[in-house]
Amino acid sequence: MKKILFLIGCVLVVVLIYFINTNEKVTYFEISDNSIVGDKSVKYLSSKNRLENKIYYKNTNNYRLIDVYNDIINNKDIIYKGKKYTINNLFIKSNYIVLNIGHNDLMYMTKSTLEPFDYLDSFVLEYENILKRIREISKENIIIIFDYNINNKYKDYLYNKMKVICNKYEFKLVYKSDLLDLIKDFTNNKK
Repeated sequence: MKKILFLIGCVLVVVLIYFINTNEKVTYFEISDNSIVGDKSVKYLSSKNRLENKIYYKNTNNYRLIDVYNDIINNKDIIYKGKKYTINNLFIKSNYIVLNIGHNDLMYMTKSTLEPFDYLDSFVLEYENILKRIREISKENIIIIFDYNINNKYKDYLYNKMKVICNKYEFKLVYKSDLLDLIKDFTNNKK
């Protein structure tokens, strides 16, 4: 009788561990130089009881790609809702990382002395440096939001260039309107 109770107890422990691990809570971290795009995704994760934490890092004061890169290299402290984090620790601990950056850089495109396609090539190179550094830190789901307000002929060129570097570092490139669907897909396919 003791052996049967012991076996039943072991089975219950295994089942409990399985259910705890299959409903793993996640951390959502978003860096933005424009507007926060993840509110619907955060609400979705919360409604599924999957959200452990959300951290938004928004800086609109002429925040550019070089500033993001320097923040990562210098492991900048981020204060969100009274709690202090380091940016690299957030990259390590977050399950979903969303980058909505580069808008301020593209605003300067019309003021630049560079030909627009050369400017976009330079933009992509700076962006790639950021992606490379983040990938060295984190292996999680990293999502790049492509939501730039530029002329369509430049937008298509930029999208294709961005797609190449995102594929190279295994990042997801999506339009803002597709973020929620991607988060749902990640969540439903999470082991």
